[in-house]
Amino acid sequence: SSIYKNSMIKSNTPFVVMFFSPDCDHCQDQTRELVAHKKELSSVQVLMVSGAPYRELIAFREKFGLANMFNVNIAYDPKVILGSVYRLKTYPSLYVYDKNGNLAKAYVGKIGMPAVLAAVE
Repeated sequence: SSIYKNSMIKSNTPFVVMFFSPDCDHCQDQTRELVAHKKELSSVQVLMVSGAPYRELIAFREKFGLANMFNVNIAYDPKVILGSVYRLKTYPSLYVYDKNGNLAKAYVGKIGMPAVLAAVE
């Protein structure tokens, strides 16, 4: 594990922040859809953020094969600091930024990956 910093976000690249909980059925469905669209999302940076115990995040990453998706990172946020910045209300919640770093769309609840892909274009 390592600390994820803003400087790690590549410039001129779309970016998605996804808040999730490993035990949330909708989050698991959202992750399955993310994995199913991994080819289309390969040029999109994805940061999945959760306050769940670290060991649960590792198990989640393994269950869904996220370690093989080099554009996807999982952030452990035990104090939900980033969630408070976004005023998080429910899981999953996705915030999609375009390649210029502008917030393109915010989704609360499960959303189809085609909508996310359209938002990053």
